[in-house]
Amino acid sequence: MANGPTHTLVGVIAGTGAAVLTSKDQPTPCRFLEAAGGALGGYLGGKLPDILEPATSSWHRSTAHSFSAAAMVGTGLAKVDIFQNYCRQRADHFATVRAAMPEGGIGGLLHLLAEAFWRLCAGFAAGLAAGYLSHLALDALTPRCIPII
Repeated sequence: MANGPTHTLVGVIAGTGAAVLTSKDQPTPCRFLEAAGGALGGYLGGKLPDILEPATSSWHRSTAHSFSAAAMVGTGLAKVDIFQNYCRQRADHFATVRAAMPEGGIGGLLHLLAEAFWRLCAGFAAGLAAGYLSHLALDALTPRCIPII
């Protein structure tokens, strides 16, 4: 039966994998940032069902641990590319502005940090959904399974 550390590990792996897959058309440095964001999102997503419904007993599974929740998250994962494109556009904007700035100023550093933040967000979105789904998949393989609704 999957426990907290297992959910965390599988969530991080699933989140990183999802972020790497969805960033396949991005330049390599951007992919690394998105993969890091995916790992963070997978970490949280792997824990999120138990945060929403704490494991106070072996019968704690309800709406957040259900096939209907999996369907909703899966639908969101199918649309995560819209949010990722927005994040990448914001990151590209900060990169363009930074490139036009004189070197050595604090503004360049702030724009670099903003660019990195948006790249992390792009990966985080894919990782969060993948981590959540990995938690539900692990719970579905247990003897008590997960409820339909």
